[in-house]
Amino acid sequence: MLDIGRENNPFSEDYTRMMMRVLFFRLKAAMNMSTEVKEKIESPLVLVRSATINDIEEDYGLTEFTNSSMIVKIIEGTHQTMLSNMELLEIINKDTL
Repeated sequence: MLDIGRENNPFSEDYTRMMMRVLFFRLKAAMNMSTEVKEKIESPLVLVRSATINDIEEDYGLTEFTNSSMIVKIIEGTHQTMLSNMELLEIINKDTL
C-alpha cells in the first residue's frame, strides 16, 4: 500500500505507516460495532446536514436513537464548505430547541 502512492505522498514513511495502522484499527472497530440501540438519548438533537446529500433519509435515521425532539436543518454546501456558511453559525449560536 505504501508503494502505490510513494511519489505523491507529502508525509514521511513513519507517519504514513502510523496513519495506515490507525485506519486499520478504526475499520476493525467499525466492522465489530453493533447498530442495535441499547439506550436512547433523552436530549433534544439538532442535525445540520448538507443540501448536496439526497440519497439517504432526511434525518440519517437518527430519530431511532432519541426519545426527545429532533430538528433537521439543511443548508447549502458540501460538508467542508458548509463550515464557512453563515447560516451554520446562526444555527449554532441560536437556541434552536
